[in-house]
Amino acid sequence: MNAEKAIELLTPLKEEEFMQYDFTNGKDKCCVIGHLVRLTSENPSDYGKRNCTPDYVIKHQDILELNRAVDYKHTRTQSLLCINNKSDEGRIKQSLLTALNQLKTKQADVQ
Repeated sequence: MNAEKAIELLTPLKEEEFMQYDFTNGKDKCCVIGHLVRLTSENPSDYGKRNCTPDYVIKHQDILELNRAVDYKHTRTQSLLCINNKSDEGRIKQSLLTALNQLKTKQADVQ
């Protein structure tokens, strides 16, 4: 998944739909990875743990690669999950979109 696709998926969500430190609350919130997994699943309205948790082995390698791609300085502190969990509550979505837009610009420069 590229940054542009992630931005397209995350933009319609409300800030209140983002949470920290877990993939989903099982009802109405996910972290960034949980949202991307859920929104690309066969049932995007299912906030269940099984539908929002990435399959690290096969299915969600593109999302996990995007997560790491944001960490362009290779510090292991700027992945999407780190940004998600370190952002001030109420600013999670904006922090993620800022990082993804920066990555989108870098990806466009490479092409």
